[in-house]
Amino acid sequence: MISEEPEYSVQVSSHNIEKGGMVTDHVQRETVSLHLEGLLIGPQASNYRHRLVTAMNEGKLLQYSGRNMLLNCVITSLRTTHDNSIANGMSFAMTLKQVNLVKIAYDKLPPKRKAAVKPKSRSGKRNTAYRPKPDVHVVRPGQSVKDIAAYYQVSEAGIRAGMKLSGMPGIAQAGMIVALQTGKKLLSNQSKTKAKGDPIRMYRVQPGDSWPSIAKQFGISVTALHALNFKRVSTYMSPPPGTVIRVK
Repeated sequence: MISEEPEYSVQVSSHNIEKGGMVTDHVQRETVSLHLEGLLIGPQASNYRHRLVTAMNEGKLLQYSGRNMLLNCVITSLRTTHDNSIANGMSFAMTLKQVNLVKIAYDKLPPKRKAAVKPKSRSGKRNTAYRPKPDVHVVRPGQSVKDIAAYYQVSEAGIRAGMKLSGMPGIAQAGMIVALQTGKKLLSNQSKTKAKGDPIRMYRVQPGDSWPSIAKQFGISVTALHALNFKRVSTYMSPPPGTVIRVK
């Protein structure tokens, strides 16, 4: 090693002010640099240079000890000179700079949670189970005896007769419990009476039904279907699902 030149410096922040010179409000100390000059001689001179270049490119931390000591430093520049003054080697100039190492703090993310997914079922297509008609009905607001009879396909007169036997008024009121069995029996008797003549056939409208599709299903004209139901529902629009209409 021929020479060592340590360098100590600070960074000063200065600002211009109006009607004055520069002002300094902050001084920041920079890390120490060390400039070295020396010789690489002997049969391993090229190998030594290669090792220095590799350490510089990889940013390897070095510890230098000579006339001066510099810990935790990296090579920032390396220059070699090849001339006739050195037959079996080269001269070099190298700069070392001290660095401050910090440990990055981080937290591990929590493990990912799988979303709850309903297991696949292989039960196939299930048919809708139709519950039997109840024996009584609790009147809802806005319902009439006619609406109840049409919904359960029972006789309106039978429901009124049951209400009369129970001492109820003839008008359905919200919260009133009416019996459907009387209406069922009366409707059954009427069906037996009309068995010899033209029987009455009712149909509960399904989702997606329309007047033309229902008429086509039962083999009658749309006009005839309207004539059978103009008192029950409006014939200007498709009947709502669940409505009971007459088809014969």
